[in-house]
Amino acid sequence: MSSLLAVTLLPGYAAYAASKAAMEAMLRVTSTKELGPVRVTVNCVAPGPVATELFFQGKSEEAVESFRAGHPMGLRLLS
Repeated sequence: MSSLLAVTLLPGYAAYAASKAAMEAMLRVTSTKELGPVRVTVNCVAPGPVATELFFQGKSEEAVESFRAGHPMGLRLLS
């Protein structure tokens, strides 16, 4: 599992984004240089915001609404 935070680079998520970016780099190396040549596929899933306690922690209603507004399918967060 990865996260869109690996590429969106939001303030306050530096360590989390770095860990996900490192995992995606490993994915690229293994899929193109190590396992791809022997026909093994490597994938990851990178979900956007998920309505968990951690997601809502320290966020104003305006911040949550900005996540909703930025979702191309009309993100529906349930608390």
